Amino acid sequence: MVVDGDTKIYGLFDGHGVKGHLISSFAMGTMVDYIKNSKCFNQLNLSEMNGGEPVTDAEMTKAIRLCFKYTQDRVREQYYDYLINEKKKEIVKTKMEA
Repeated sequence: MVVDGDTKIYGLFDGHGVKGHLISSFAMGTMVDYIKNSKCFNQLNLSEMNGGEPVTDAEMTKAIRLCFKYTQDRVREQYYDYLINEKKKEIVKTKMEA
């Protein structure tokens, strides 16, 4: 849950599989970081705080979709890095056994 003034965002991160808990924790941390630090969410927050119009559903939907996309890209990068490291370990192990 992220709380900032009157705004509250709840999320459920349910990992599946042997390492699902690691992926869900990573996704949660990435999303919280994005929400707290992205221009997109900061602009929405500043607009309303400075007496501007309340954030519309469309604006919030767009911001959340950008957050999901950002998180999905980071998870994919981490997975590719994991695969590369596993392949390197396999190569080293094969060389050591030879």
